[in-house]
Amino acid sequence: MPYIALIPKTYILKEWLSVETPVIKPPEGFSPALQKALAWCPCCEKETPFGLDGRLGYARCVGCGISERDFYVRQFNGLWSDDALDKFVRAVEKSRRKYDRPFPWEQAGQMEQKACLVCKKPFTPAGNRQKYCTGCGEAVRKEQRKQAVYRQRKKEREGA
Repeated sequence: MPYIALIPKTYILKEWLSVETPVIKPPEGFSPALQKALAWCPCCEKETPFGLDGRLGYARCVGCGISERDFYVRQFNGLWSDDALDKFVRAVEKSRRKYDRPFPWEQAGQMEQKACLVCKKPFTPAGNRQKYCTGCGEAVRKEQRKQAVYRQRKKEREGA
């Protein structure tokens, strides 16, 4: 059985929320296969493939999503020098593995559905101030613009 040492690690997701996760050391004599884009993941507790996160350009564990820039990932895989880190990221790019899961704040920020004020159909708003669905929104904006132009012209006629 490999030697396992638990090192407490705290991930701060928001200023009021932190999550404790154990960090597991690799077994004695472990050597990562960095050329194959495999590295020890301290959260998954095993050697795992890393995939490229196209949004940030980071290599991430396909199991848990931890970045290659994490302290323990660098510590256990010998990625302290920029040269070693660049070689590992190039190996991940060459492997063509992708990491395309949404960020935690993207999942948490999904809005609840609202009812459109015009047609009363439910829709998912793009922002917290959206009142109309896409189809009705265009018609309402067109009508509002028409009213604004009417008021402007009326004002010009009265002033002249």
